[in-house]
Amino acid sequence: MTEERSRRAVLAGVGGSLVALTGCSALSGGDGSRSYDRDRLGQVLDDTSLPDRAEFPFTVPQAQLQAHRDRIRTQIDAVPTQPSVPNEAIAREIRERREALSERLKSIEEEKPAYRRLATLREIRGQAGELRGLSLAAIDAIERRQITAQRDDLRDRLAAFRAAWEYRGDGPVDAVAANAELEGLLDRAVHELEPWPLFPDSAVAAPERVGYIAGKLERSAAVIDDAEQFRNRLADRSTGRYRPALMATATWLRRRTRDQAARFESVLAADTLPVDRDAVDSPADHLHNLAAETARNYTNGELLDRIGEGGYADAVRYAAQRRTALRVLSTVSRQIGEGGGDAAPSVPSDPSVGEIANARERAIHAYRKATDSGVAPVATLTITPAYTELSQADLDVENGTDRGYVLFAQYWYVEQYARATAETTRELTHLLRSAAE
Repeated sequence: MTEERSRRAVLAGVGGSLVALTGCSALSGGDGSRSYDRDRLGQVLDDTSLPDRAEFPFTVPQAQLQAHRDRIRTQIDAVPTQPSVPNEAIAREIRERREALSERLKSIEEEKPAYRRLATLREIRGQAGELRGLSLAAIDAIERRQITAQRDDLRDRLAAFRAAWEYRGDGPVDAVAANAELEGLLDRAVHELEPWPLFPDSAVAAPERVGYIAGKLERSAAVIDDAEQFRNRLADRSTGRYRPALMATATWLRRRTRDQAARFESVLAADTLPVDRDAVDSPADHLHNLAAETARNYTNGELLDRIGEGGYADAVRYAAQRRTALRVLSTVSRQIGEGGGDAAPSVPSDPSVGEIANARERAIHAYRKATDSGVAPVATLTITPAYTELSQADLDVENGTDRGYVLFAQYWYVEQYARATAETTRELTHLLRSAAE
């Protein structure tokens, strides 16, 4: 993890004071929040980067990365540098894409950590497949039956993968994190294998569509390649099979969260937000709406569907995030309604830029503390929504937002979600280990 940042530069630069633009004009989006000076608000970020998003549950050896590079290179090399294509516009597009892909393949070596480089290589591989399909279609050298045969082969690989999949892991905590990654990869592969759009009657008449279809199949193949390697690596380190334990844990969490959600039935079931958008005029209003919207993203019905579809690790992840989102909604409601407390201070009505910087620092500290625990894989599954919100808030600052109230609410929410993640992690770890006994 990166070092804790100092706020001295931020606090010295902004003096802890709110700087509103002349006239305190309303923010875009219809709410009545104050506008902040963009330059001073931009200093909230200082020179600190976000913490790492997650702990990846698998090692990524160089051989795995190289296999993707080799496949990409093979497909690029199969496309002529000067294609003999009747349509000059398509010929120019093929040349430009080929050159761009070659350059991107060279620059990928700078991307770290390895699991991110791996994901990028899968995307580049799909783009290389799309380029290859485009070039073949442009000279009418690819047919529907070839695409159908390739798709059928990939579906057979998926079926074989599922038949041999035992939800292994080095204990139930390791199993839920590792198999959630596998489930995510397989979902992506299935999505890419959907037979849409349809292959055109004439490939040469719609080469870009053919290229898109070929790219989808190549991305699916890349995903399945990685999933197979990860599954084999998991079997090598595993101490048991944990499919029943994951299913039981998801079910237990669902029942607990269902009772928890009942206390907020009026908020969760409503068609409107707790505070009407046109009436929002404080960080507390933004915070209450953000907490309610996030909690509404997770439903009991959706969780039941995930359990029923057999995505047990994903069901555990979803249940844990739902549990945490409801915990945060409870905390935020208490903060707003009762003025907080020592662990949950009341939300300031008019935060300075310095206070927004403080809120960001607290959010990052809470995030790191939650993910640095002894059961980091479980915390990582749960805390993803907090990372998404933190990333979005920082991106808004980089893009020159003047919505200081919204930023403060986002950073405040991230802190509370990270705190709640710690509680959910303890509960989830206990349930996983109990179910595995």
